[in-house]
This record gives sequence, C-alpha cells and structure tokens, in this order.
Amino acid sequence: MHLTDSSPRRPAKSHHWLLTSAIALLIGLALFAGGYVLINQQRERGIREEYDRATQFYDQGDWEKALTTFDRILALAPNYEDVSFRKNEAIRLRDLDRLYNEGKTRYDAGDTAQAITFLSQLQSQDSTYKQPSVSEMLCDAYYRQAATLSKDVQVKSIEGALMLLNEGAKVCPAHTAILSERNWLQGYLEAVTTLADKRWDKAVAKLSALEEADPTSTDPRIADLLYQAYVGLGQAREEQREFGAALEYYRTAQTVPGVDHTQAAEREQDLAKRMAQMTPIPGTATATRPPANGPTQPAQPTRAVTVEPKQPVQEATPLPVTAVAPSVLTSTATLTATSFLTSTWLFTSTSPLTSTDGFKYAPPKLVGPPQGSIFTAGQWDKITLEWQGPETLADNEYYDVSVLHFYTNQPVYWGTHTREKHLELTPDVGFGQADKDIFHWFVTMRRADRVDKEGKPDGPAISPKSEAWTLVWR
Repeated sequence: MHLTDSSPRRPAKSHHWLLTSAIALLIGLALFAGGYVLINQQRERGIREEYDRATQFYDQGDWEKALTTFDRILALAPNYEDVSFRKNEAIRLRDLDRLYNEGKTRYDAGDTAQAITFLSQLQSQDSTYKQPSVSEMLCDAYYRQAATLSKDVQVKSIEGALMLLNEGAKVCPAHTAILSERNWLQGYLEAVTTLADKRWDKAVAKLSALEEADPTSTDPRIADLLYQAYVGLGQAREEQREFGAALEYYRTAQTVPGVDHTQAAEREQDLAKRMAQMTPIPGTATATRPPANGPTQPAQPTRAVTVEPKQPVQEATPLPVTAVAPSVLTSTATLTATSFLTSTWLFTSTSPLTSTDGFKYAPPKLVGPPQGSIFTAGQWDKITLEWQGPETLADNEYYDVSVLHFYTNQPVYWGTHTREKHLELTPDVGFGQADKDIFHWFVTMRRADRVDKEGKPDGPAISPKSEAWTLVWR
C-alpha cells in the first residue's frame, strides 16, 4: 500500500533570514544617508560661521585675524565663495597699512627722509589710499627736507633740494610753498654756479635780483654768497692792479649783514697799507679810480649793492679744453665722498625728464637696475648702473654719476666720472653703512673746462640731472 504525506510544508529558514537582512540593510542605508546629510549641513554651517567671522575681521581692518580665518576656510573648501580674492585683498591692505603707519610715525618724529621713503612707496602702490592725509604729509616732508638740504651751499645739495621740490610739486601741484621755494632755489642755484666759476659780477647781479624779489626778507644764504662775491671782485681788481676799485669792493663786502667780515676787513687794511707805500711811476697813477656807478658810501645793511665797474672784471681764466688730459676724462676709478652737516634727504622719482631747459643735452635716461631693486648677495653682488645718452660725446664731455646714502640720518655723497653709459658699483659707495641699506643715484652730463686740485675734471653741467632712482644693497 502506498502512503502519502498529507502535512503542509513550512518555508525554509534561509528565505526568512534574507528578507530580514534586506530590511535591515535598507534601514541602515537610510540612516547613513540621513547622517551624511546632517554632517554635511553642520560642516556647511561651520564654514559659513568662519566666513562671517573672517568678513567681520576684514571690515574692522584686523588683517591678521582675517587672514588666519580665511586660511582655515580654504583648507576645508578651497573654492568657497570669494575667500581667495578677499585673502589677497587683505594682504594688500595690510601691507598698505604698514607703509602708512611707518611713514606717519617717521613723519611725526620729524624724520622726513624716512617718511618720504615709506609714503612715496605707499602712493606708488595705491594713489587713492587714505587721501588726502598721505599727500599732505608727503608734500610737507618734501618741502621740509628740501629746506634742510638747501642750507648747504654745495651745488649738489641745492640740486638735491630742487629734485625734492619737483617731486613734491608732482604730488601737490598747487602747493604754494613748494612752488615758491622751487622758483627761488632755481635762481639761487644759478648764483651758486656763477660764484663757483668765479664770475663774481654775474653772481652779484643774480643774488641782488633774488633779494629784490623779497625785500622784506634777509636770507642768510644770499648774504653769505654776496659777501663772497664782493670779496672775489676785490681780489680780481687787485690782480688787475686796480687798487681803488678793489678797496671799494672790500668795503662793500663789509656792509653785507649777518656774515663774518674779517677777511674783507683784513684785505682792505693790507691793501691800504701797500697803496700808502707805493711810489708813483712817472706818467702812471698809483691806483685805478673807483668804478663808475660803484658805491662811494657804505651800502645799507639790508640791501645788496650791485657794483658796475667801469672796466669789465677780469674773470679767472679756466684751463683750455686741451689741458684736460683724456686719461682724466676716461677714468672711472676716481671717487669722491662728501659728508654734509645737514639732516637727511631721500626721494624717489617716477616721471621721466626730457626737457633740455637751455642745456646742450636732454637729461640722461636711467635704464637699470629697475627703480626699487633689492640686492641681497652682500658686498660682492654685481650691481651695474646703466643709462642712455647721446651717441657720441665731445672730447671734453663726460657723465657725472652721483650716489647718495644716509649714515645716521646724515647724507653722504659718492661720485665719479665716466664717458661710458654704465658703471659698476663697488662697496666704496657705502656698502654696510647706509641707513636701511638704501642708495639713490642720478646722472648729469658735464663739460670739463678745467681740473680741480686733485686732478679730476670739473666744469658746468650741459644737461639737466636725470631722475633719481633708488636701490637696496645689503
């Protein structure tokens, strides 16, 4: 007999386990997805909060905190909104703030040279930053520094003062004091130049014109040069044996106020004694009569007297051009260094000069190293100054290269001459001595019509000065 199993079948246990696992997996995935979304939302809120803090620091000008916060944001989200742009802008504004604060600190302390350094660099980077405060301080610093420098009657000091005033006029073209002082110094420089060339009568004429431009002011700079010019005229007359005229010039020199009259008085007394001992030669006079229109009475102490001799004064005869040895003109090894007793001077220039202003040549155009270059390889670093000029020079023409630095806030000049359009600097220019390792240089063309007592060429400028460029050498 065949038996059959009539009891019902139960599902296999494996099917039940699979279903349970699938449900658990789905629940886990849902929980994971939800957790991820939650974590991402929390991260986004954290970055936003950091961004808001960074923005607040930025708006407050707290650049260091802003930059630190921006860096944290970029580490989490490199492309988050405008964080990269704001970070770069914060760096720029921080650097501008530093220049401004440093410049203002130096300005308030009366260190006009360093104030010019920082404030001019600030303006070159952003001409709109904290105006008009920056321009006001910068122009006043230029004016005060020029006034200090112009107290020295050396030609290079006056030229330096004029360059400062020119820079000030670029920043403040309506600055009355700067424009007035610049015009006055231009005339004063002409007088100093004629005096250096021993053109005494022309020097007196120029100085008198300066004095007449402001008769209520007695400038000690004019008085000192006027005194020198009158003494020089007296000496020139003595050399021509026109003793009467020489006496009148010495006496006129003693009427110039505010100067030491010892030299003029001694020369007058000595000449008077010699004239008293002279024996007349038949047919000749013992002394030439005083010049027509010359002073017969002491001049008023507040007015410069222009003496017009009847006969032209014999000016000192310069050496002929052929007397300047070619080796003197071609040498680039001759160095000069003059330490001035005035306060510091610094300037920068950004606008090219092209006008000849009555000179034979336009100013040399500086080429390199670029303005503001920094050299950090020490004293053996090779630094070559380069400029542009005429294709050819006459045999007696040369470039006068001047390098200026400050030592304990006192200006020190170094200079040399060359006929080339380049010059390699040596440590002798003041390496290791310059305040903040800053040097300034410019070039002037000159005509050698004589040599000085050291055998170096000397003569008048035949071009305006070039711009003055700055470099750092440490």
